[in-house]
Amino acid sequence: SEIQQKLIDLKSFVECKLKKASDYTSEIEELINNPQVLKGLPTGSQRLDACLGGIRSGLWVVTGDTGHGKTTWATWLLWKQAHRGIPVMATSFEQRPIGTVQKLLRAEVGGDFTKESEHVRRLALMKLSSLPLYIMDHYGDIDTDKVIETIRFAARRHGVKIALVDHLGFLTKNVTDSQERVAIEQVVRKLATIAVQDDITIV
Repeated sequence: SEIQQKLIDLKSFVECKLKKASDYTSEIEELINNPQVLKGLPTGSQRLDACLGGIRSGLWVVTGDTGHGKTTWATWLLWKQAHRGIPVMATSFEQRPIGTVQKLLRAEVGGDFTKESEHVRRLALMKLSSLPLYIMDHYGDIDTDKVIETIRFAARRHGVKIALVDHLGFLTKNVTDSQERVAIEQVVRKLATIAVQDDITIV
């Protein structure tokens, strides 16, 4: 028994410390006393907020089948945040940036903008331009570090809090099909690290 205790008391060769849940009591109480820390920014949907707790900094990976609305939903999310005064940035590597503008314009007019008059479209585009909403003007494959550099610049210069990267496959150029999964994992790791370091949300 004494030998066991001495072994337990020895300094571990492992750098990480092991703790019990009760060791975090003061941090839990701190979070409860500051509830705004537990909640993220409202998404624009009460149901989503109830499920997700709002938008928090970090990396969000949205997956689904092609054509099921991932980009449309994420663009809508940015549009809602921009209307709340939260600076946002969109990338559009899979479709030309004009495709992103079309999705934003559809959200702004509340439907099919081609059915509206030119005057209504111009007013809606002016409204969109008055929002803290920035579009990275690039289409096709791009180096991950260039995207990260642009996100960090947008965060410093324009206060961007949410960035949409659409989509990860365009950040893994020049890899074979067998290497794609590893390449995407590396990109995800880089984006997640930047999101935490810079306290921003990357979708």
